[in-house]
Amino acid sequence: MNSRFNPVDLFQTCVLIIFVMCAYFLLGLIGLQLAVPPSNAGAVWPPAGIALAAIVLKGPRVLPGIFLGNFSISAWALGFSPNACLIYTGTGLGATACAYTGYRLIKHFIGLPNPLLETQKIVLFFTLGGPVSCLIPATLGISLMVAMGNIFPADIPFNWFSWWVGDTIGVLVFAPLTLILFAKSHSIWRTRLNTVGTPLLLSFLLVSGSFLFIQQDENRRHAKEFERQTLSLVKLINERLQNHLQIVYGIRNLFTVSASSVDQAGFSFFTHSFFQQYPELKSLAYLSLSSQGTEIKNLIPYFIEPEQSRDFLATAINDPNLFFKFSSPFESTKHPTAFFEFIDENVIILTPVYKNSNNKKALTGVALSMFILPELLDSAFTGLTMEGIQVSIDVLDKKTGAINVHALAKNQLIDRQIQHQFKLSDQNWLVNFFHDKSHIHAQYHWSLWWYFTCGLFFISVMGVGLLALTGRHAITESIVNQRTRDLLKAKNTAETANTAKNHFLAKISHELRTPLNGIMGFTQLLQNNQGLGDDEKQHVNIIRQCSQDLLGLINDILDFTAIETNNTKVVNRLFDFTAFLNDIDAIYQLIATKKGLKLTTSINNAPIKLRGDEKRIRQILCNLLNNAFKYTDHGQIQLIVNASENELYLTVADTGNGIAQHDMDRIFDPFIQLNNHDAAQEGIGIGLTITKELLKIMNGRITVQSDLGAGSIFTVTLPIENQTTASS
Repeated sequence: MNSRFNPVDLFQTCVLIIFVMCAYFLLGLIGLQLAVPPSNAGAVWPPAGIALAAIVLKGPRVLPGIFLGNFSISAWALGFSPNACLIYTGTGLGATACAYTGYRLIKHFIGLPNPLLETQKIVLFFTLGGPVSCLIPATLGISLMVAMGNIFPADIPFNWFSWWVGDTIGVLVFAPLTLILFAKSHSIWRTRLNTVGTPLLLSFLLVSGSFLFIQQDENRRHAKEFERQTLSLVKLINERLQNHLQIVYGIRNLFTVSASSVDQAGFSFFTHSFFQQYPELKSLAYLSLSSQGTEIKNLIPYFIEPEQSRDFLATAINDPNLFFKFSSPFESTKHPTAFFEFIDENVIILTPVYKNSNNKKALTGVALSMFILPELLDSAFTGLTMEGIQVSIDVLDKKTGAINVHALAKNQLIDRQIQHQFKLSDQNWLVNFFHDKSHIHAQYHWSLWWYFTCGLFFISVMGVGLLALTGRHAITESIVNQRTRDLLKAKNTAETANTAKNHFLAKISHELRTPLNGIMGFTQLLQNNQGLGDDEKQHVNIIRQCSQDLLGLINDILDFTAIETNNTKVVNRLFDFTAFLNDIDAIYQLIATKKGLKLTTSINNAPIKLRGDEKRIRQILCNLLNNAFKYTDHGQIQLIVNASENELYLTVADTGNGIAQHDMDRIFDPFIQLNNHDAAQEGIGIGLTITKELLKIMNGRITVQSDLGAGSIFTVTLPIENQTTASS
């Protein structure tokens, strides 16, 4: 069935594409700000992570947005040059192919959507979406730039590596941030906002901020260093030019004072040292004037050193276009001065030579010096570091304005300029120093790049680690919750079964007690029958004793059931504690006589009247005495009663079998009997359990001391009120 066209879906897709394009472009601007000059490549390219997360969340329909976003930011970075449209298109296709390749690999190997809980899947996700897929844009982009001549082959390794690293770290840092903000497939992404997103973002801001601060600090330092260097350089240029001016003045003075006595040999000797000291100096000359009346007609090279420069000077000074420039300033000058002329890279300095005649100054010639300005700069800067500094020199002329006498080299990346001015003769010289940022940045490019890359790599590893920890925590939490539900279900089932068991025991015990009471009643009647013989009476006594034992067991089961269901009640009332103890002593003296044991009862400082639950105290004391008689075959049993101001102490000590140390913790467990000798003991092993639980309800406690084969001492402590005491 053909799918119908849905304008709503088309509109939503268009909005999504525009949103992805804008997000890509804005994050690209941030990436450009974090680039390490002089290139536009930095240690992180955030749009790579945005692109991968967008296609993982929304599918291939966002690919046009990725292409348009990359095309736009590439055009922005390279200056919207029509000649670079192929590069814009190529980088856009590379970014799109990178995102789509990462999407297909992730979908194939780990599946989508995926909450990224398992560590193996997290590592695989970022490996496939980062280092593997990011090989595509770096390779395609660098290949296009090399083909179009934007990058030299020697620069391929570093540019390719920095491009690949920037895209990879962009995926490792910004893909998880985007997934945390926009993924809705699993609740884990919401919990990761604080545990992963916040630390990741804060760490990125911290590293980026420190990188920008260091970069700005480096720029300020280089600016100060550049300014300091220019002050030294302009001073050297001024001094060098002043020296050349002094050379011309020296020649002028020579011919002013003794023009008639100077010959070519003397002139050569006079100028020889100047050529040795100043390599840029190409010619020194004295030019005589030819005149007709008061009109200057020509300049004639008279003395020239070296001789090789004669032809050049003869041509230059007799050029009709230049002659006027040479001669006209001196015709109207009242005082000797110097004049500069610039021919290509040659600088010619001329100064007039006058002769006093009839108390008048007559212009007789011109002293001349010619040097090459670039060579002068090289000589002036000998021994200095000029890398990254370019010089341009202008001379201000009153008639023609500024004349550029030394131009700046082409293809320089200038980021700052400083201008200095000085006066030479009657002219103002402007020296402009330019900072070539390509060279200066190259000095600290690697250190900054490595610092930033290592910081971002640490953040990437931290992000992957936090994702793994939160994923493992989520898995553990899920397992714990499932097991908790299972345990709760089992607990409820067990409690239901236990309640049913308790109800059953209570009911069956009640049903057993009814006929048992009947049996005990009839045995009592039979015991009172005087017509029974001795054998019949003995049989009746056995029946009665068995019935009493069975009734005791039933009562113990009922008490244990009541304790388990928290239905045990304690009724405190005032009773005669002395009579209570006498009754206990009388009963157990009979049992002691029957077993051939000695029972000793000691009452020390015990209350006469006691407020408490007489039934429960009797039950506790009887359980302890029954156990003492059960496990004692010879010797004696002691019942010691003592009291303090607030507590009553009941101690039962025997000389029986004793208890091994490793069994001390088990004796209060239900249904536990310790058979330390061959005789099987009666009971079901819940007497001490009932005793301990009753004491807990009555806010009392029980302690035991025992050694195997040496007997046991059980001490019960109960809280009491301050009452009248007695001793016996």
